[in-house]
Amino acid sequence: MKKMFLFLILTMTVSFTSFAQTIQSVDGVGCMDDQACNYCPWATVDLFDEDGSTTCDYSCVGCMNEFACNYNPAAVTDEFPNGDVIPCESDCLGCMDENACNYVETATQDLDLNGDEICSYGCIGCMDEGACNFNAFASWDHSGLGEDGPWEVCDYSCQGCMDPNACDYNPLAEINTGCDYLSCTGCMVEGACDYDADATIPGYCEWETCAGCTDSIACNYDVDATIGDDSCEYETCAGCTDETACNYDETATILNDSCTYFDACGECDGSGVSGCMDATACNYNADATCDPDDACFGSVDDCGVCDDNPDNDNETCTGCTDETACNYIALDEILFEVPCEFVSCYGCMDPTACNYNENSLGEQCTDAFGNPADCEWGLMITNDDGELVNSCDFELCFGCTDDDYAEYNPVATEDDGSCATLIIEGCTDNTMFNYNEDANSDDGSCYPVIIGCTLEGACNYSAPTGDVNVDVNTTDNTLCEYETCA
Repeated sequence: MKKMFLFLILTMTVSFTSFAQTIQSVDGVGCMDDQACNYCPWATVDLFDEDGSTTCDYSCVGCMNEFACNYNPAAVTDEFPNGDVIPCESDCLGCMDENACNYVETATQDLDLNGDEICSYGCIGCMDEGACNFNAFASWDHSGLGEDGPWEVCDYSCQGCMDPNACDYNPLAEINTGCDYLSCTGCMVEGACDYDADATIPGYCEWETCAGCTDSIACNYDVDATIGDDSCEYETCAGCTDETACNYDETATILNDSCTYFDACGECDGSGVSGCMDATACNYNADATCDPDDACFGSVDDCGVCDDNPDNDNETCTGCTDETACNYIALDEILFEVPCEFVSCYGCMDPTACNYNENSLGEQCTDAFGNPADCEWGLMITNDDGELVNSCDFELCFGCTDDDYAEYNPVATEDDGSCATLIIEGCTDNTMFNYNEDANSDDGSCYPVIIGCTLEGACNYSAPTGDVNVDVNTTDNTLCEYETCA
């Protein structure tokens, strides 16, 4: 009964091809192998392909453990219809890690039939008795491979120097491997040539190799010296360090009092005086010993004045000595006289006179050479009788006598017909509102052009005040606005 039940299950799971084949098994033709998935119990004749191979199908029976060596992913059962079972094989299973304790060279899978790791590392450990983690039961030491694996390597962190006074003292050390007393031994005295700031064990100090002159301005300054030894000297590098001196020493680093300079004549450390050596020149220098720049200029005239202009020689001592003359000049000393003249500066000085002479006040008096000079204008003139009289005339003054005309002369006593321009008063500024183009005399009546809105309902309506300097006189109602007061 059990076998028949399994047969029915297998019959339902076969492929459509086999199923079709079974359906088509007529006349007793079909798979007669009771171990096949498509076994036909009613078949009396086996069915073969054209090449003579059987059509019996065995693919549905096999090992269904995915970790087994003979795992069949297509199997749906491990038992044939006749009750035979295909066992799952494990002969290919084993540890494939050659560093493991149970390494199997022929293994192709390293998980057991339950899917668990097979490799074991319990035999691996530190076999060095001097290590902190020595394992007496270990039979294999992988310390040489490093820590990249599931094993423990030798640890030496507990080894070290256990002497607190040593250079390499390790307070965590449990195994004494010897101590170092040299690497931290050194001179611990600051200022010594071989002072070692890292030294912890006092050693010998030396004071000679770093001794020398430590003054940076000394001739024998030693940049490497840290201890001064009174050896500094300041003579061998002393000299003139002034580049403008004629004995400048480019190798000197210390300035002394040896510098000398070129004198005015170009002589080093000389006493020459540069200047004009021509006794007739304006700038003659009696102390000069050389004149390298050709410094002489001008000459001295008879008046004792020196300049470069020969045209004005002796003018400071030349002039008219008559104080009443137009060309009189007050000089301390007159060596050369010139003719006096009495015409150019005489005339009427009264502006109200008919013959007022403006030039008698405005023109500049000149001396005999045409140079400006001080003088008095409007002196009395000599009449036909040889008497000094006032030259002003107040009787016959001709001009415009009508004050309605621009040519009006308040001094005129006789009208000469010169009145021509009738005075018209008004605003003469063409930028003003009341500009009068016919006016030729401004009377101060001008007032400006004022543009504005004259509509009473507008927010910016400008009501008349009667003041021409404030009221709108030019209407522009496009400027009216009604929003700001709405």
